[in-house]
Amino acid sequence: MVLKRLLLAGVCLFVVPCAQAQEDDMRFSGTLGGGYTFYDSPDLHIGDWNANASALLTIDNPGFNLQANFSNDHFSAAVNGGDDWNFGGDAYWRDYAGAIGLDIDTHAISNANFIPSGRADFTNFGFFGQWFVVPEATLEIKGGWMQGQFEGPYAGAGVVGYPLDSVALELTADYAKANHLQPELKDIGLNAEFLPLPEYPVSVSVGYTRAEYRRLNLPPIVVNNRSTDVFGVAIKVYFGGGGGGNTLRDYHRNGPVHYDSAPAGISQFGF
Repeated sequence: MVLKRLLLAGVCLFVVPCAQAQEDDMRFSGTLGGGYTFYDSPDLHIGDWNANASALLTIDNPGFNLQANFSNDHFSAAVNGGDDWNFGGDAYWRDYAGAIGLDIDTHAISNANFIPSGRADFTNFGFFGQWFVVPEATLEIKGGWMQGQFEGPYAGAGVVGYPLDSVALELTADYAKANHLQPELKDIGLNAEFLPLPEYPVSVSVGYTRAEYRRLNLPPIVVNNRSTDVFGVAIKVYFGGGGGGNTLRDYHRNGPVHYDSAPAGISQFGF
């Protein structure tokens, strides 16, 4: 039986995000998404086609969860382009009050024009937590350390509100600082997600983020500050994880977590 469980978990986590296991108490769920993000600043404009997927094994509820994550961002700018590949996973405890756990992700950013090798590979290690304050609101936190080409701390906090069963509004603020005279990021963003038809687990979202980047260029020492407006649209499909309901709150609180890693805006460090 143990071998059977391990095989079933492996297939569902890394091949198909199953809606639900047929035996025992384990449950499987996942998400598949894609979208377009546009970074707009006075000296640079970057387009980003992106895709992401997460697969979650809920061992028990309340109880432990294991999650695998993948994403790819394809950037296009006037001076260069490239890809940001991200592979990682989470291990966390979740119950009626919220969730708390650990995250690890490996990033590989290609065509970073300010790095001689043209690459910016790094790994982030950190923690994250959710507090289901009331049915209509969730508080989020995350923090950790980046190691590799970008080395330094990152942190973030946010709140998700559910004014309607089909609407989720998420307000977040993030910070990341790469040491050794490397870039610094501060941002604040608002994302609105909408589930048009409750019987079909497909949502659409729009978002806006105001980001501030700071970098020291050598030689000579020049402080380069960049303010960037970030606009995004996305679509997401939920596979299971509704916890018996068909609301965005149910999918968010029973399916894969998403506010768990280093800020997405770090990808622009390579430009």
